[in-house]
Amino acid sequence: MNNSKNIIKEKGLKNFSGKELDRANFERANLKDANLSGSIVRRAFFRLANLRRANFTLSEVFQTNFRNLKMWGVNFKGALLKNVSFFKSDLDLANFSNITARNCSFHGATLREACFIKADLNNSNFYNANLRRADLRSANLENTNLKHASLVGAIIDENTKLPFSTTEALNKGIILK
Repeated sequence: MNNSKNIIKEKGLKNFSGKELDRANFERANLKDANLSGSIVRRAFFRLANLRRANFTLSEVFQTNFRNLKMWGVNFKGALLKNVSFFKSDLDLANFSNITARNCSFHGATLREACFIKADLNNSNFYNANLRRADLRSANLENTNLKHASLVGAIIDENTKLPFSTTEALNKGIILK
């Protein structure tokens, strides 16, 4: 589906549920409220695409860049993400609950009030990310880079695995529930 951009423009397609999207080109595509649930996305191109409230539930996403995108309210619940970059993307209110993310980068991303409940984020990069009021209950953040990340008001519980102590977490403004 290398000509996805043309198909979207010509037919206005927004339902890619269960599709294999290998090297798909979604440059400048309007995928607001699009359904990509259960899809397999490999090396896709989303430059300047609108992905607000797009649904990637239970999708598998590999080696894909979601860089500098507006992705408010996007849903990745239960997805598998490997080598995916959300560099400087706006992911406020995004749902990443129950995801498995390996070698993913949220460097400089805005993730205010994002949901990461039971997310496995081991070896991911949140350098300089804004995680204010994010829900990190029962998330695995071991070996995760949180350097210079804003965690004020983020929520954790006794099952959250952090790369630092609970005392240090409380000093960073994280809320223990």
